[in-house]
Amino acid sequence: FKNLSLNSILEEARDVKHQFLFNPEREISVYRSILSHDDLGTAKHYGSAVDRDKARYWLFIETVPGLEMYQVGEFETWRQVARWLAAMHAKFVNRTEELQGKAPLLLYDRDYYQLWPQRAVAHARHRAPGIRAMLEKLLIRYDRVIDRLLQLPETLLHGDFYASNILAQPLDGRLRICPVDWDMAAIGPGFIDLAALISGQWTKTEGDDLIKAYLGRIPTDDTRMDIECCQLH
Repeated sequence: FKNLSLNSILEEARDVKHQFLFNPEREISVYRSILSHDDLGTAKHYGSAVDRDKARYWLFIETVPGLEMYQVGEFETWRQVARWLAAMHAKFVNRTEELQGKAPLLLYDRDYYQLWPQRAVAHARHRAPGIRAMLEKLLIRYDRVIDRLLQLPETLLHGDFYASNILAQPLDGRLRICPVDWDMAAIGPGFIDLAALISGQWTKTEGDDLIKAYLGRIPTDDTRMDIECCQLH
């Protein structure tokens, strides 16, 4: 049982969540209208209750008994996550208009991309002057990054595809990959989710291995540049 109402969010979580992006119906709609119709291994949707007048947003889904990926050391499992992500993205590519009609998804458009470096500069006011100067210098050329990101194929994004939001469950001799917490689900380039997956303390060899597992091939120089732009974002 997930109570997605704003007044139910712990104070600590409110400090982390971006309240201006908050929409309690997003995750409910994703489970009810998108994930429940495709066999992706995500948590089963049992039901939901939405009452806007009472600010009630309840979601009932399966409790998946899996390990969060940050607790998983077996690298082959991480490769399977990368392959799962690629399959999910492939399933929803060229279906963005349909998806937007089913859920209030975030949209990775020019305005959305421009928002984040501006917020980074604003939050750097009280940091070391060198950090703010570095961000301001980056912002001058950031339109070139955005132009490249806007050329990438769009699909359904989890939007927060980090290890703590991905469960791995052994099931009938296979491994079930189950991402949870779809409250930042979006329309955008699939490499955004891949960039989240390969963030952290990976070596270059390990990061390249995950990229190769996602792509099913060795990346070209252009593909590497696309992924690096997503990492920069």
